[in-house]
Amino acid sequence: MQLERPIVVLDLETTGTDPVKDRIVQIGLIGIYPDGQTQELMELVNPLIPIPAAAIECHGITDEMVRDAKPFSLLAPSIWNILVDVDFCGFNCISFDLPMLTAEFGRVGMKFNWEDKYIVDVMKIFHKMEPRNLSSALKKYVGRDHENAHSALEDARATRDVLGGMMVVYNLPKSVKELAEFSLPEGFYDLEGKLIRKGEDLAIAFGKHYGTLLKDVPADYLVWMINSDFKDKVKSALRTELTRRGI
Repeated sequence: MQLERPIVVLDLETTGTDPVKDRIVQIGLIGIYPDGQTQELMELVNPLIPIPAAAIECHGITDEMVRDAKPFSLLAPSIWNILVDVDFCGFNCISFDLPMLTAEFGRVGMKFNWEDKYIVDVMKIFHKMEPRNLSSALKKYVGRDHENAHSALEDARATRDVLGGMMVVYNLPKSVKELAEFSLPEGFYDLEGKLIRKGEDLAIAFGKHYGTLLKDVPADYLVWMINSDFKDKVKSALRTELTRRGI
C-alpha cells in the first residue's frame, strides 16, 4: 500500500453484536506508518457486564480472564491517541468494529468520528473479488456460465447442479436429512434458529436469555415459549426439559 498517513488495522472481541448494549472485551490494533514502521496494541478490556456463554464460545474470553483488566474508560485515552489522523482497515469493520468503538468512546464522553476517514474493509473486497451468488457458484462448482440467470427454471437447474458439484468437491453427506442439518448455521438446532446446540445441551438463541442453557432457563419462560408461536421441534425440546424437572 502507498500510505500518505498511518492506517490502523483493528479487530474487536465483544460480549455481542449490539453497540448499544454490548461491550468490548479485547481490542487489537496494528498501526502501519508511511515510513514502514508498525505499532501493535492488544488489550483485554473489563466490560463491567457478564460475558454471555455464546460470546465465550466464539472468542474464548471469560469473565475470569477480564476480571483484573482495565475498563474501556481507563484505556480510552491511549487508544484515542493511536487513532488520531489515521485511516482504518478491518474485516467487516464498517458494520461492526467501528460502530462498536464509536459507542464505547461515546459512553466515556469522547466523540469518535471515522466517517471522514478512508476505510479499507477487507470483507467488502473479498466479497467483490469472490462474488457470493448463484452464477458464481455455478461457474466455480460446475464450470459453466449461468446464461439465463433469474429465469426461475434455469435458476432451479443451476441450484441442482451446484449442489451436485459441491457434493463431489466437499464429500458432503448423501442423505437429505444430513444435508439439511449441515446447511444450518453451525450449532443451530431448528430452522428458525431459536435454539442452539452447546455440546450435549441446548441453549436459547434469542432474547434476554440468549446463550443460556435450557436447564438454566426459568421454567415460566419455557412455559411462555411453549404457549407462544414457536415450531413443534422447539416446543418438544422445551417439554422434554420441563419433564426432566418434574414439571
